[in-house]
Amino acid sequence: MEREEFNKLVNRRLAECKRVLALKAFDYADDEDRLHNFKAGAALNRQTPIQFAWELATKHIIAIADKIANRELMTPEFIKEKMGDVINYMLLIEALNEEEINK
Repeated sequence: MEREEFNKLVNRRLAECKRVLALKAFDYADDEDRLHNFKAGAALNRQTPIQFAWELATKHIIAIADKIANRELMTPEFIKEKMGDVINYMLLIEALNEEEINK
C-alpha cells in the first residue's frame, strides 16, 4: 500500500472512530462525566473502570483474533465495527487511565 493510500485509510478510520464516540456519548455518558458508564459498570462488577473497559474490548479483540487464526479475510463491515470499537476502547482506556493519574 502506498503512503498516500495508507494515510487516507488512517484518516477515514479515525474520522469514523470520532463519529462513533460522539454518537455513543449520548447513550453511554451522562452530562457530567463522559466515562460514567465505565465507572458504574466497574462498580457493579467489582472491577476498576479500566478493567471493565478492557473486558468490553476483549470481545472485539477475540473476534478479530479468531478471524486471523482461521486465516479468514475480514469484510469491510467487520473491520468497520470490530477494529473501530477496539480503537475506541483503547482511547477510552487511555482517558480512564489519565483521569486516574490526575486524581
